This record gives sequence, structure tokens and C-alpha cells, in this order.
Amino acid sequence: MSDPFDSVKMKITRELRQPVKSGLILGTPAASRVICHNCGYARPIAEAVRYGKYRLCGECASRYELAKRRGTVRSIGEFVLD
Repeated sequence: MSDPFDSVKMKITRELRQPVKSGLILGTPAASRVICHNCGYARPIAEAVRYGKYRLCGECASRYELAKRRGTVRSIGEFVLD
């Protein structure tokens, strides 16, 4: 049986990849990295998504957006601190 959120996951992934394409087009150096506020790993800056004072890697941003749509978190602060 298929997860009812599969189509939501695909949509979120497409939405989050758009800034990556824009960053590469605008000349963001591919080697530039940023520390994700959620997982703590250094990830490519072109994949990072900013949420107010927090910056998440693409993977954590996808998980946050999905959790937000499922209603399991109410804010970015709650997600990062969880």
C-alpha cells in the first residue's frame, strides 16, 4: 500500500530544489558549505533552506515541511529543538 504522503513528499522535493537551481545559476560556489541547525552536518550551501534565523540542509528541510503538513510540528523552532 502506498503512503498517502508520497505525492506530498515529491511536491516538497520539487519546491525545495528550485532554490538549489537558482543558486547554481547565480554562481554560488558549489564547494561552499553551511552547518544545518537540525542535523549539525556541513552541507552544500546551495541546498540550504533558510527559515528565519535557522538554516536547514535539503534533507532536513524536506523532513520539516512534511512534518509541518502532517501537523506533527507547529514551528521551525519546535522542529530544530526536537
